[in-house]
Amino acid sequence: MYGGNGDRLTGSHYTQVLSIVIACSAYGTVLSVLFSHARINQAVASDGIVPFARHIVATSRFGTPLNAILLHYVVSLAIIIAAPPGDAYNMIISGMALLFSFMFLC
Repeated sequence: MYGGNGDRLTGSHYTQVLSIVIACSAYGTVLSVLFSHARINQAVASDGIVPFARHIVATSRFGTPLNAILLHYVVSLAIIIAAPPGDAYNMIISGMALLFSFMFLC
């Protein structure tokens, strides 16, 4: 995968194992962010700050905040789809600044 001098130095087996370890680490990070942000959405909804709070606070029979996970998924998907081609960083920062200014005014 990485090729070059690393394969000659450590062997191609090492680079494949390293690639799998990095992929597992990235996957674990995504899952932890997804679950922690869903819990934050659920806590904000339990305070009654967001609309449809009763639906977001609900948990599944396993105790998972499924509706909050779906809310996080929809917001993340909207940011990915709405991002302009090129520099999406400025769009995300501008959107966050608008959201924070709205939250501080309320």
